[in-house]
Amino acid sequence: MADMFIPKVLCAESIKELFGYELGQDCFSVDKLLNCKFLRELGMDYGIVYHYDNVESDIIENIDMTVDNIIEARFFSEDREIRVFNDEEGLSGTVFKACENAEKFVEKYLLYPRGNKRNRYADRLIVNKYISYDNEDNQAYVCYVAPAKLDFKEGEIA
Repeated sequence: MADMFIPKVLCAESIKELFGYELGQDCFSVDKLLNCKFLRELGMDYGIVYHYDNVESDIIENIDMTVDNIIEARFFSEDREIRVFNDEEGLSGTVFKACENAEKFVEKYLLYPRGNKRNRYADRLIVNKYISYDNEDNQAYVCYVAPAKLDFKEGEIA
């Protein structure tokens, strides 16, 4: 499993290791990472954010990143993900990056149209399910599920 993908705790070291982005350790905090420019620099295209009052599924630039309103957020592209969640100590998270040789299968899920005011909305979520093998009898199992892409539909939400 370790050679197929790399999940890590969200910190300055893991961002440098997985994405090659240098952050000063003394200025690192999860809430400072929640901005469009930084997430784009890390290669993130989309986000699904669970707020206290709604859920957003959109491209990074259209997502409300008000820290006090986030319960959980997943920022992602085809082979990487940053997951942020609000726990008892505040915001923390994980980072994930798939290796080139990772075995996976892809599934598509229909999304319920959410009440945004734009003429375009996320219609489908494409998910990568990563496969690993049991050490005892080599049976395959899904070891990690990561969002990969949002497909959008044009038109008004009914």
